[in-house]
Amino acid sequence: MRAGPKAEITAGPLDLTALPRSGVRRVDAFARDYLKVTRGKGARGPFRLRGWQKDIVRRLMPTSGPRPRQALLSLPRGNGKTSLAAVLGAYGLYADGVESAEVVVVASDARQAGITLRQIARMVELEPRLAEQTQVFQSRLYVPHTDSTLVVLPAEPGALQGWNPSLAIVDELHVVTRQVWDAVSLAAGKRDRSLTLAISTPGPRGCDVGPRRARPPR
Repeated sequence: MRAGPKAEITAGPLDLTALPRSGVRRVDAFARDYLKVTRGKGARGPFRLRGWQKDIVRRLMPTSGPRPRQALLSLPRGNGKTSLAAVLGAYGLYADGVESAEVVVVASDARQAGITLRQIARMVELEPRLAEQTQVFQSRLYVPHTDSTLVVLPAEPGALQGWNPSLAIVDELHVVTRQVWDAVSLAAGKRDRSLTLAISTPGPRGCDVGPRRARPPR
């Protein structure tokens, strides 16, 4: 993510006509065709959603009917939730068919925000078809052809003001405050079709750990 002016985008718009029209099949095909594993086993190979990840996406993005406006996903630590958030974020930026999309990933703190953004930016860097569409800044990705933005923000109410997300992902819900959750929910409610996905960590007895002083998603 180099500082300074960004090169003008000269490539034509991304052609996604070969992908399935909607639902988990579209998300899965986009991940396999356009996204790469950024580290560890299978690095630089196509990102293939696991069965349990497909089950999650199937509920979040049904082939027909309305999507849920809010959802809660509870995952133990070390199960790739940041990678899943990165895939969903990239899909929301490039392939969800939303003009002027705003994908907001709310991380637990500035450090985690940087980790998540670097993972998504690396996915873009590894795929020339995405890289030629995208201006990469220190705090966001921007796709001029669709006027779409992906930004990763720390869980601070002030940082969330002024956004109008088509997709909001709240990582580590159990450590955010009520003020942060309310700010995200209010921002996402501006669109007729938006999804706010909260990701949390199960408690010691398998119970979900809710947000500190926050109302859980409905």
